[in-house]
Amino acid sequence: MRKRLSKAFCASAILSLSLLVFPSSIALADAILYYEDGRTMEAGNLPYLKYRSGLLSKLRKLYEPNKHKNMAISAPPPNCPQAANYYWWKWGKKVEIDSSEISTYLSKCTKYFTDKFLSGSNFSKETLQRCQCQIVIKDWQIMQEQWVQIPQKWVRMTLWIKPKGSELTKMLGVLEYEKGETGKQNGRILTEEGQEICEGELTYQVGGDGAFDLSCFGGKMNAKGFLRLKIGGKIHAFGSAAMDDGMTLAFITNLSDGEIESKYPGFPEVIPEAYEEEERNDR
Repeated sequence: MRKRLSKAFCASAILSLSLLVFPSSIALADAILYYEDGRTMEAGNLPYLKYRSGLLSKLRKLYEPNKHKNMAISAPPPNCPQAANYYWWKWGKKVEIDSSEISTYLSKCTKYFTDKFLSGSNFSKETLQRCQCQIVIKDWQIMQEQWVQIPQKWVRMTLWIKPKGSELTKMLGVLEYEKGETGKQNGRILTEEGQEICEGELTYQVGGDGAFDLSCFGGKMNAKGFLRLKIGGKIHAFGSAAMDDGMTLAFITNLSDGEIESKYPGFPEVIPEAYEEEERNDR
């Protein structure tokens, strides 16, 4: 018999997910950032920071009551896998990041990002080169004006596609989404180079199946299927759609090739219910 998730567990899970995107309820004076031309902006009004509550909270605490002049935040460019979940932080009254230190600082940022998020999957050399860290904010000045206006988030994904009359193809890509919480939101599936494959709606639920409704390849392929969020251990999601005409679209986010083979052997040919049945039998 299927075990039902308790209301308390579901509420806790939803709260955990919401904390990924909503700033802390503790009232802190907002950090004031400025552009190269002298314009100022409250940190909480920048889309890049608004939905990255951990980073925004650190900025506010660092800003008040004693503003540290020397600080820097670096990160990979938008559309890189896991780019929404990573940044490299350095600050302090005695910290100075001058031109001689920039290269070392960014190299450390890039190495940790690559080792933590991109290892275990065969991303191309071009992707690894494109996803090297750059400085986003330095000494309270916005260095990447376009980046801080982008609200979307990105997570690595493995994608299986079988267009009509073709063989099943496995590829690496990026899932672009709006917010780290349950409910309906817009999303896109991108190649690892950032080119759009599909766009449409994603609906996440805790304790049950969500759904996705995507238009792919410029409208040549429409995929509607289930989307399941797994919050035990390493948070990830998987989804699958099998159409009557033989087309297939399936994906798993945030897991390396080795983790996929261990947790979901045979995916996408093996239906996800089989994994749940095995888990129930192990209890």
